[in-house]
Amino acid sequence: MKTTNSHPRLERSLDTGWTIHIYNRQRQLLCTLGPSHAWSFAAGTAAGILLAVMGFNLSIPQIQNPRIEGPLPQTAPLQLD
Repeated sequence: MKTTNSHPRLERSLDTGWTIHIYNRQRQLLCTLGPSHAWSFAAGTAAGILLAVMGFNLSIPQIQNPRIEGPLPQTAPLQLD
């Protein structure tokens, strides 16, 4: 039986991480995305959500309860003249 020494080579290739290559129709490389791009995207998304929540909370007007000095005037719900 024939033995191959591809096992150490396979382990080396699995420990290197990941990379995404994006090509156009003429098979020319447009861009490459690596793990640092994913961390940057995640950090930017988290910061954007945090700013959106803070902006939404600041834009809500504070409702103040009106102070009533005396009793309200009593009127019938269906007042007929």
